[in-house]
Amino acid sequence: MTPEEFEREWKSNYGIMRDAIDTFVRGAGTRNPNSPLQGGLVIFAAGNEGDVYGDVRIYPAAYDPVIAVGAMDWSFRPAYYTDYGPWVDIAAPGGDRYSGKTTRTASDGRTVFYSNAQILSTILCDDAIAYQDGRKDGGMYGYGFMQGTSMACPHVSGVAALGLAYAAQNGKKYTPAEFKALLLSSVYGIDDCFAGSKDGELGPIADMAVYKNKMGGGCIDALKLLFAVKGTPAVYVRTGEPVTVDFARYFGGDRSRVALTAASFVSPGNLGLSSSKAVFDGTKITFDCPEPGTSMLRISAVSGDTEFVREFAVVSRAGLAANGGWL
Repeated sequence: MTPEEFEREWKSNYGIMRDAIDTFVRGAGTRNPNSPLQGGLVIFAAGNEGDVYGDVRIYPAAYDPVIAVGAMDWSFRPAYYTDYGPWVDIAAPGGDRYSGKTTRTASDGRTVFYSNAQILSTILCDDAIAYQDGRKDGGMYGYGFMQGTSMACPHVSGVAALGLAYAAQNGKKYTPAEFKALLLSSVYGIDDCFAGSKDGELGPIADMAVYKNKMGGGCIDALKLLFAVKGTPAVYVRTGEPVTVDFARYFGGDRSRVALTAASFVSPGNLGLSSSKAVFDGTKITFDCPEPGTSMLRISAVSGDTEFVREFAVVSRAGLAANGGWL
């Protein structure tokens, strides 16, 4: 089957599902006055044929009202199998067996293949079934390493559910379009990681640059979504490097007469700081956080004769997580 035939087959077979998606997006939650989402949000795995068919549209994920989720590996690069294209909206960890291989010996002497670069997931276990993949051996019973955009999709769905639960807690409500905008903008960019080559099931993928601009806006970021729901501005700084941030734009801009008087961290230890005080240079603060973490920053200001306080979230992150991956 050619890529064109593959795309046509997918598109021709999703008509009934398309009607169901449209009905859900329009009506879900609308009869519940307490629902934080007045309508439905539909999230689909992009598919796992990218290494075979390349940049083709896979339905229903490619349907416009749907959020299409591509899969990345532990190093923020596209998983070898993920479908990709300008129709993919966002990426999440999906696992990639070729980016970190391990094996173990089963009780009967067989070599069992697992990969610590895949997603550890619950899997079916039944004592009456003679599984061939060693899942009954040792401490893995009931769990297994898996990969696929079907592993990536629940990451995004779970973060979306977390955000909606937080919205309900804060008494906020959204249309599907409004919440989708928050979700898809709560990402960190990964396209800079798309360089070099990598192994795949059909052989090496010679140039990872083919995925650029085709894995959505970046990898889902739960913390950013929660800050967006709360309405708290988040300032991201790189761990171990001095970063200067000008807060003037949060207080009316350069011509504003609002005076910033003091700033203090609520949890300085979370950032590896020994003092709660943050020092202003005019409207600027230089952050030098030795440890990754998060703390609220309270800035006191005066407008006319009125004093007030605004909160910001300061997030210190290294280029990659401390374990070298997404965790």
